Amino acid sequence: MQRLLFIILLGLTLSGCSNSQQVRHDVVSTTHDLTAPDTAVQQYKPEHHNYYVPKLPGSESNISNSKERNKLDPPFAAETKTVKQPEKQVALHQSAQLKTRSTQQRARQQIQMKQRVSKRLSIAQLHNKYPQLFKLRGSSQAGKKVALTFDDVPDQTITPVILDILKQENIKATFFLVGYRAERNPAIVKRMVDEGHIIGNHTYNHPLLTRQDLPKFIRQLRQTETIIDDIIGYKPRYFRPPFGEITEEQLRWAGKHGYMVVNWDVDSNDWRGIPAAVMENNIINEVSPGSIVLQHAGGAGKKGYLDNTVKALPSIIKRLKAQQYDFVTIPELLHGSKSKK
Repeated sequence: MQRLLFIILLGLTLSGCSNSQQVRHDVVSTTHDLTAPDTAVQQYKPEHHNYYVPKLPGSESNISNSKERNKLDPPFAAETKTVKQPEKQVALHQSAQLKTRSTQQRARQQIQMKQRVSKRLSIAQLHNKYPQLFKLRGSSQAGKKVALTFDDVPDQTITPVILDILKQENIKATFFLVGYRAERNPAIVKRMVDEGHIIGNHTYNHPLLTRQDLPKFIRQLRQTETIIDDIIGYKPRYFRPPFGEITEEQLRWAGKHGYMVVNWDVDSNDWRGIPAAVMENNIINEVSPGSIVLQHAGGAGKKGYLDNTVKALPSIIKRLKAQQYDFVTIPELLHGSKSKK
């Protein structure tokens, strides 16, 4: 009897425990379900800035997050570089080509200049080839005659003093005028003519003519010729190239258009600023019957430029007179007219 009662009680106990565990499991599951996040809701919160929300295909951009926007896929980044790199290479290549062409052009110009220089005739060769167009001196058979010539005139400092000395010594000379200076000092140009001196053309602004093409050379002569003609009423026949340099082409053009080109055979070198005694000896030791003497009576040099020319001139005239030289103008020495025909 007691054994039967024990078995019944044991069965009831086991049944109660099973129901208790089931109830506890249901409570725990419910509690866990209430505290667990809703993943479905989390996936569709576009207003939440921590979530990436893809846009429809064909939209302007598939990236809304600023951090994600800056993350480029490596293949795309590489492709971008490969697009820009050739453009840079092309630009560099074009720049290099331009530099090469410029260098080649300068080299060709230098070669052409050297070829022209190598083919250019010297002053002595030009004189020998064109003796009727290009004069360095007059004839020695005409007696002891010498022509004093003065370049780069007029100015308001040296030119009037030289004119005073010549007037005092009763000597007539030839002045080669720079066009723009004549334009600025017409009264001095008129004084030269009034006192019996001869006017020559020395270009408009004293360029080195061997570096000038023919059209520029022509403008230099014609512009100066017009200025002189307006002042004194005639177009000078005699032309002296600056530095004594001229090309064969220019010489031929000058001769064809009525000019005679006149250089010199005695150089005072006064433009170097040498002492008056040295300048004087340069002339006296080199002069001979028919000589053309080069001096300067104008120009924008340093302070005191050509002062020694003024100091030396009276003594030069005195010593040449002592040697029985007669002072003549270029037309007188070369037996020509002062103006173009």
